[in-house]
Amino acid sequence: MKLFIFIPVLFFSSVLLANFDYVEKTTCYAEHNSTTYIDGLCDLYFDKTDSYQFTLSHKIECDDGNCGFSFQIYNYDDLDIWSVNFSSDFNKRSQKMQEYLGNEYKISIYEENTEKRICAVNENSRFCFNVSSNIGNDTFFKQLDEIG
Repeated sequence: MKLFIFIPVLFFSSVLLANFDYVEKTTCYAEHNSTTYIDGLCDLYFDKTDSYQFTLSHKIECDDGNCGFSFQIYNYDDLDIWSVNFSSDFNKRSQKMQEYLGNEYKISIYEENTEKRICAVNENSRFCFNVSSNIGNDTFFKQLDEIG
């Protein structure tokens, strides 16, 4: 069992995604405990270092025009069990925190036409995103092939 530490995120987009490469704007879906957070377009990022980390970032309009959700799907050792963190920047008065949503997620990869649909699913949540095969990011697809 790993010890997970919640990391304060002071500058939501820049700090959370600082070590990530932008992959593409894509269709994604994020549902947790019967609440749908994203059902449409989001930005997909991934960390191409030693671990598998995919981040779905979805911006929406709010009072100051600068709000959004971010879901980080990651795995450090065992490709059979994945974890998910959630971040948002709606409450401007609080410190931005990543909320750990659990580590009992399974990854499924579906291929359809020229796209792959990757989903992290457990009994309470579903996080999915599409990736077109022509994005030209070899490292990203090598990682997908290893988990698929």
